[in-house]
Amino acid sequence: MPNIQWYYTDAQHQRQGPLATAQMKQLFAEGGLTQSALVWRAGMEQWQPVQDFALELAWPEPAEGKHEGSNPYAAPAAVVGEPPLALMDETLKPYADFVGSNFDKYRRKWHLDGKHPHAKDTWHWPAFCFGLMWMLYRKMYLLAVMWGGGSLLLSTALRLLGIPDLAAWGVSIGVAVAAGGLGNAFYLKHAQKQIQQVTSANTGGAHALRAQLRLRGGTSIAAVFTGIFVMIVINVTIVFTIM
Repeated sequence: MPNIQWYYTDAQHQRQGPLATAQMKQLFAEGGLTQSALVWRAGMEQWQPVQDFALELAWPEPAEGKHEGSNPYAAPAAVVGEPPLALMDETLKPYADFVGSNFDKYRRKWHLDGKHPHAKDTWHWPAFCFGLMWMLYRKMYLLAVMWGGGSLLLSTALRLLGIPDLAAWGVSIGVAVAAGGLGNAFYLKHAQKQIQQVTSANTGGAHALRAQLRLRGGTSIAAVFTGIFVMIVINVTIVFTIM
């Protein structure tokens, strides 16, 4: 039995290995390979989805002869980094381009591998901790304006009504919990709307579509700093006006 060596990609699309066939079988059985994982072994020309090897990893050993003499450490390096879109389901490619580097996380939270994507019963820690700033970071500008404006009006009303600080803090925590509970749903709806708009308006082919999706999606540090500056100015103005 030849000493077959396997490589696989982790959740960050980084190459891992080599592992013997028995180790790969154990990893596969324990669910250690994600749905988006790719695998490679000596004798294969390209990386392939782990689903293509489900039966092989579950039962039979690799065949002899075909792989003998191959260099077990010559796994292609092209897989490191962004997962090849050619190996991804067509319905997922727009989401991958729009979301960017954290696509695997949102793919699970949005249940994109099912028939009906949704974000029910999923919690989003960045939305809970950063709220408005996270919305700006993810380029949800309209939602950020509405959320920030509503929060500002609420905090101003609490000040004018003389609500105790402890109660005001409780309201603030409630707003943060709402953001954490709804964050994934907000972002999914935003992504779907933007993808639909870009796809409908695109006339430049696949490359132009991908470029537009990446431009509309991704993240923006500049928006976060702009939001912080605007919030500081507004709060200072309100404080001096009340005084």
